[in-house]
Amino acid sequence: MKITAINGKFTSKLSLPGHPFIIRDELDKLRAGDDTQLKIKITDCDEVGALEGMQLTAALWKMNVFAERIDQLDLNSTSKPDIQIAALLKVKPQRTIDELIRMTYSDGIPVYHCKDFAELGAVVIDNDMLSELEDVPENLLPILDKAWVGRTYAEREGGIFVEGYYCESAAYEEPDISVTVGRRDDVFSITLVPPGKDPEICGQNFRLPVNPDDLEKFSAESGVPLDDLNYYSLNCSIPVRYEPQSPMALNALANLVSKLEGYEVVKLKAILQTLPSHSIQEVWDITMHLDEYDLDRSVRSYDEFGQKYLQKLLPPDFSESALDDTDLTDLGCNVLFMKGGTITTYGALSGKGQQLYTAVVDEVIEETEDESEDENMGVIMT
Repeated sequence: MKITAINGKFTSKLSLPGHPFIIRDELDKLRAGDDTQLKIKITDCDEVGALEGMQLTAALWKMNVFAERIDQLDLNSTSKPDIQIAALLKVKPQRTIDELIRMTYSDGIPVYHCKDFAELGAVVIDNDMLSELEDVPENLLPILDKAWVGRTYAEREGGIFVEGYYCESAAYEEPDISVTVGRRDDVFSITLVPPGKDPEICGQNFRLPVNPDDLEKFSAESGVPLDDLNYYSLNCSIPVRYEPQSPMALNALANLVSKLEGYEVVKLKAILQTLPSHSIQEVWDITMHLDEYDLDRSVRSYDEFGQKYLQKLLPPDFSESALDDTDLTDLGCNVLFMKGGTITTYGALSGKGQQLYTAVVDEVIEETEDESEDENMGVIMT
């Protein structure tokens, strides 16, 4: 399933279902919290075509749960769950995310492969589904008006035609299910495997940070030194270079990052986004100096930064409307360049030791009188 998620002026296009780390990162890019209600548009859904184009308001975590449920549907089942959902959406197009999720748990709606009342009538006659036909002699059944039979049955059972099928949508009873979403607070997820062993049998997954004793225990049980264990997989909430030789160092870094505030984690990801690659030690060093960087999450572009930069420095009585139609991309780009910063997907980031909204001034080098005289003498020291 592909969706577009919108939170105010911030937009993200993504494929669902996604790993929890990906969902969390998308929320950071959208400047949204776990429970923020986003405007969602489903742009593509191979499993249930009727969902394409649907718009709703939902938290991204619940939208991900819905995508997981859609992904798990058995489309080869005779119950045709995709047709059931399509029929229910035709009856009531506007659904909450909780209603959509509950719809994926229902498989008790009768579905028949027929495109019109005549074909439905044939199914009804062949399967003795209409009580009025019980007394009709068998030799007369073939000459009955099948369209009338099908229409009569559909009106009685409350069914509709959708995508070449007849579905008794009126038979749907919404499951009594409470939709809840758990939050993951781990920083990294790794699977450690003894060299040469099958990950499915001998591997163990660790959601870091964990007690270091847990890693040592697995190492002892495997009979392999901890640093000699192989990584089978590594999932991260922050970008870090793949380093299979140091699970203990990775766990220490996870413990450090887990103690950061949400804004600090976003700032760390913004800084790492500007670097080509990052070892565990490099990420550790940056984490220890986060307060030396400045991040404005409200900014999306150099133009927006240029606008905000001028607003901060101009006199209070300056009319901001004078800047409404002015493209300040070059200004924003030049200021950030001079401050060693850039625009990231998380906002405007300054260079280390810089602040975003202080004045940019040329450095003036003052020469002392003696230095000036030495220059005029033209003496070459050897």
